[in-house]
Amino acid sequence: MAKDNKKNRFYFNKDFLGSPQGRSIRILSEYYGPLQKINENKIYDTIVFFGSARIKSREKAELALKQLTKSVSNKEKKRIQKDLEMSRFYEDARELANRLTIWSKNLKSKKSRYIITSGGGGGIMEATNRGAKEAGGISMGLTISLPFEASSNIYISDDYSQSNTMKTKLIPTLNSEDTYNFWEITGKYTTTSDTMVIELV
Repeated sequence: MAKDNKKNRFYFNKDFLGSPQGRSIRILSEYYGPLQKINENKIYDTIVFFGSARIKSREKAELALKQLTKSVSNKEKKRIQKDLEMSRFYEDARELANRLTIWSKNLKSKKSRYIITSGGGGGIMEATNRGAKEAGGISMGLTISLPFEASSNIYISDDYSQSNTMKTKLIPTLNSEDTYNFWEITGKYTTTSDTMVIELV
């Protein structure tokens, strides 16, 4: 397209795309962008995990408990002890994702089958991506931008982290193909809302 013609196309205009009037186009981009990557990577179907972002791994919880000082309050001590107790969910999710990845890698298929997918954050999401990576497989993270936490964990495979809004983060996985598996492992409001979206769809 000629340079002059680009000036007359609103879809090349960054100011328009970033404006309130361009919001619907941005939302569509958050749907078609990740879906394009899913198709390019030949991801046929996914196993999607929902869960709390606050659950710590056993090693982190044990380290926090070990580093407790005498001056710490009883409330803080109980919180850290609770973190250790809840860490079993992290380890269970990690092991489950690991076993599922080993199983899927042994399937006779040229496509990427039953890819572990999470919200891309910490806690249970990190555990599932970690389990898949430790099994030598790929995993995907559908992250959202939040001001108070990291956007994605370090265990998501390269080029498999998709940044979305809360409204669109689940849609690409619902449209990658026709076979899905969903697991919910502890969580609160966001986990519940994600599950409700799946049930509505």
